[in-house]
Amino acid sequence: MATFNGFKYPPIPEYLPNIDFLTERLISPRIPFMTIRRLRHVHGQYGIYGQVINVPVTVNTMVNRLPRNIEEDHSVYVHIKRKKIHKSSFVQGLVNKNHIKLWLKYLITTPLYKFYNITIDDSFFNDNLLFKQTQLELQELFKNDLINELSEDVPLEDSVTAQQQTLLWNDEKYLRIAPGENNHPLSLLFDEHAEELSFPTIFLGQFRKFSEGLTITPFQMATSELRRKDRRGVTPQHLLYLAMKILRIRVRDSLTVAFKHTGKNNYVTRQQIESTEYIHDCLETNLAFLKAIPNSAWYWSSRKKDLFSIIRQKGKPTLFLTLSANEIGWRNLLKLLYKFKNNGIEISDKDLDLMHFIDVSTLINEDAVTCAVYFYKLVSVMLNILKSKQFSPFGKFAVIDYFLRIEFQHRGSPHAHILLYLDNAPQNPLNTDYDKAIELIDALFSISENAASNNIKLQTHKHTFTCYKKIISNKNQQCRFEAPFMPSRKTVILIPMQKTDVGFTNYSKRYREIRINLENNDYTDIEDFYAKNYISSDDDYFNILRAGIKRPKPFIKRTPAEKWHNQFNPFILSTVRSNMDIQLITEEYSCAQYVVDYVNKTNRGISNLQRRIIETMNEHPEFDIVEITRKISVDTINNVEMTSQEVAWFLLRQPMSKSSVVVAYIPTIWPQDRERVRKTAKQLQLLDDDSTDIWKENWFDKYSKRPIGLNEITLAQYVSKYYINNKKEHMQRKTSRVIRYRNYDISDLNEYKREMVTLHIAFRNEDDDILADAKYISIYNQYEDIILHRRREFESDLDIQKTKDICRQLCRENDSDDEEVENFVNILPEENRFDQLWNNPNSDANDDIRLATLNKLSAIVKKKQNLMDNNAFWLLIRSTNNAQKSILFEVIFHLSTPNRKPLQLFLTGPAGCGKTFVIKLIMECYNRFTQTDGFCNAYITCASTGKAAVAIDGTTVHTAFKISLSKSLQRKFYNNIKLYLNIQKLSL
Repeated sequence: MATFNGFKYPPIPEYLPNIDFLTERLISPRIPFMTIRRLRHVHGQYGIYGQVINVPVTVNTMVNRLPRNIEEDHSVYVHIKRKKIHKSSFVQGLVNKNHIKLWLKYLITTPLYKFYNITIDDSFFNDNLLFKQTQLELQELFKNDLINELSEDVPLEDSVTAQQQTLLWNDEKYLRIAPGENNHPLSLLFDEHAEELSFPTIFLGQFRKFSEGLTITPFQMATSELRRKDRRGVTPQHLLYLAMKILRIRVRDSLTVAFKHTGKNNYVTRQQIESTEYIHDCLETNLAFLKAIPNSAWYWSSRKKDLFSIIRQKGKPTLFLTLSANEIGWRNLLKLLYKFKNNGIEISDKDLDLMHFIDVSTLINEDAVTCAVYFYKLVSVMLNILKSKQFSPFGKFAVIDYFLRIEFQHRGSPHAHILLYLDNAPQNPLNTDYDKAIELIDALFSISENAASNNIKLQTHKHTFTCYKKIISNKNQQCRFEAPFMPSRKTVILIPMQKTDVGFTNYSKRYREIRINLENNDYTDIEDFYAKNYISSDDDYFNILRAGIKRPKPFIKRTPAEKWHNQFNPFILSTVRSNMDIQLITEEYSCAQYVVDYVNKTNRGISNLQRRIIETMNEHPEFDIVEITRKISVDTINNVEMTSQEVAWFLLRQPMSKSSVVVAYIPTIWPQDRERVRKTAKQLQLLDDDSTDIWKENWFDKYSKRPIGLNEITLAQYVSKYYINNKKEHMQRKTSRVIRYRNYDISDLNEYKREMVTLHIAFRNEDDDILADAKYISIYNQYEDIILHRRREFESDLDIQKTKDICRQLCRENDSDDEEVENFVNILPEENRFDQLWNNPNSDANDDIRLATLNKLSAIVKKKQNLMDNNAFWLLIRSTNNAQKSILFEVIFHLSTPNRKPLQLFLTGPAGCGKTFVIKLIMECYNRFTQTDGFCNAYITCASTGKAAVAIDGTTVHTAFKISLSKSLQRKFYNNIKLYLNIQKLSL
């Protein structure tokens, strides 16, 4: 992506002024209607909701609506709307007419504007001549003595005072225009130069030109524009536009691939949809396009499986770490942003301190790309330092492995949630490793202001609306983060007191009272805290704490003065200088509680997907899985919501999740159900035409061809510990991989035994050694002890199933809470002005999605060809004989009659009597007199033989209705197709 190959912007002429987004819309031949919102507050980051509606407009008509009788340097208040009747505007503000003239004089001479024949009337550029003439006459008038006599002398000091008065601007007086009204929107992917025409201040009316012979993808162009030294392409509006364009391409491509493998049966039942297993299977095939949407629940479904595989094999993590972005407090980042914006000019620390908050916020919001890269690099370097055995600030507790997830919260900035596995970590903090756990907490955790390197304000808790699940008047509310934090004379890990224990009621009551007192009062030290709350001893206090907790919990050594301080690691806080959280994971519940941050949105997203599919089936019972997916794909794109930094993360291809552990998936499903990857086109060219070796090798192929020296190695060991180098030699890995597999439940005993034998018993040929005659059952029974022993190598002592069950329960508990926070943030949402365009999957704006799904039945349902004109159609009707005409009129009458029964016709006669002619006219009648999506034919043509099908441009009956010659179908299958028109040509 070098500038030599064309990855550069055209130079901007020096005389062209800087213009804003509104003025750019008035000079661009395309208007990208987008719902862009500010997050949280006026100066927050930008976010986009829904897709981009690309509407062509006429620049000449648009600019000629501007007022004529104004000075060149005067401004006009303009509102651009999608339709004039809309109350809200797409964009509004002040525009300078002279700036528009300067830009248009330049743009109409550029190749792109000339290619699209974009011209501006000369009258627009000369409309101020009459105004200037009027001004000259007025000046002559003012020279008249009569005017001077009527003028009043105003003292200089009074004149200065008068000029300092407030200007009252009536924003109800504005120019309202709807340049795209009555124009049909175009798909972003089919409008070749939509981006260049939408952003003339970036591309300056020039075509993108690249070196010959290069194949350039839209993603490569976007990536290059984000990373260029010239920052004109990283404005929030262009960034959000690019993201939705690339997202549509990904969804379109995923749909195209998915519908090449729709399966044997396109019709689904409600019972299938309500099956979680079916939905997960769909995510791997027909609904795979959902994974193309960044940070979606469906994207995280596969990462959730990887995470549980890591926990299954390596055990529970040691620590949970959260790092937040603090762009406004990172001086190096602010200096970098200032340098980029001001063409290399640097700013001093003193000037940076004097910069107004709004200016600092603008710097951050206008270059989300640099902010995203800075945070990603910061987190990556921090993790590398923590993993270093020589330089890790954790000392003997250095990080061994980690799993990281990036999350974008309501304010738009990223947060890194990290699970850490530490060296020499306590395996059982509640029992045998209690002292070791206390040592770890005291070594890595702190709440002291002295250890915070003047950053204690970042770790000081302040209550916000997110602290409370439900706000109820006249009732004490407890912070969900448990602030203020209870003091303690020493670091301890306490186990909850059972409700049946002696004194539980009294201790629980005292715990609630002490919490209220701690929030409302300050104490000098721990002794003062004990005395004023009538605590007799440390044991008495620890019993009170035990009665107030529900799960085992560490209490770090803390004075009452530190009650609002979140715990932190001194090295990380002093290095990152942003809010952080660090917690010890003590047992399964704690592990699940933190893992919920990875899986709760996934589970809820899958449930929402099931609900949406059922709703679509109820609304359109005639839809098959292909049509359901097309509808859902449009709905999904319409509801995508992304912030500017999240968009930058997506376009830069920075990972939303990252693990130091490599997870390898072994498809332990049956061989016929496994997905295969086809060889590349170059590899296929080297094969003979009749060769069946068209698939790339999977784990089973490689394992079967392993050398004799690895004969006793099992499939699980082979995938985890071995690889093939460039010399085709098998080498042992320095670091073993984590394996993931289907993991059948023991309740499905046969599948469970087959999977365990496949993974942990050596074989050469799966079909012969394991599957034939169900040998896996006897093999499992014979070698059960060996299998259980080998499983320990890939499974920890942690009860992974219990952890999963806790996660599911926590997800159900947190759903309502998350929805309340979401509702609070989105109070009084803005009316969506593009609903009618978005929600119609057959609109021109969604042509790309519709075409991607139309490839699925190419041999059955044809794309509708252009209808013949009326004169040609009626000419053919008049050329028919009486018998043919009566049949055609009967078909037309049948199509025009509501609640009609299926029509059955049988045409017979000698060759050349006009059977094919009548059939083709019937096809034309169905396309002409039925209401479809306007893109597919309203009929299926099929015949019993291939020769007969060719004459009517159809297919065979068996192909059309998937009738197998070797396998009989159930009666209900034929009931599904009996209502369709079956035009069949018999060949006897």
